Amino acid sequence: MKTFKNSALKINLFHKPFKLVIMKTLKTTILTLSFLLFASILVKANPAGKEKKTIDYVLNTYIACTTQGNMDGFTQLLDDTFQQSITYGGKTLNYNKAQIISYMKNTKNVIQNCTAVYSFVENNDNFSIAKVELKYPNFTKIDYVTMSNNGTDWNITKVFTTYN
Repeated sequence: MKTFKNSALKINLFHKPFKLVIMKTLKTTILTLSFLLFASILVKANPAGKEKKTIDYVLNTYIACTTQGNMDGFTQLLDDTFQQSITYGGKTLNYNKAQIISYMKNTKNVIQNCTAVYSFVENNDNFSIAKVELKYPNFTKIDYVTMSNNGTDWNITKVFTTYN
């Protein structure tokens, strides 16, 4: 390294220019801030442990609960205003969310002797009605499951049950 000694002033001929050092620091700072912004957006988009509920996820979870007594995630699928109406023998019985959850807890892990299939009666971005057929050996239970999109997830708002 060559230096010139002039009174108390030392000049380094191989030292990077001052502007280059500032530009490199500025570039590093901007890249770091961009990375932190991008990372925070990703974390905000899907909080840890919160899985986005699609229509298929909601229906498959509903079917697993009703046919196998699998309660995992079921209570979160039901809207606060949830109602179930069951028509049987000329009568219609109505149940709210708390009553259905209590019933499902009592039948937890009870496996039904049926096969389940579903199809859509109506399906759009905000609202969906699915026909869930539970086929038992001697009869068929049909659930018309109404779901709504609250902007981030799908929830079940109403189930109307009938038997054939």
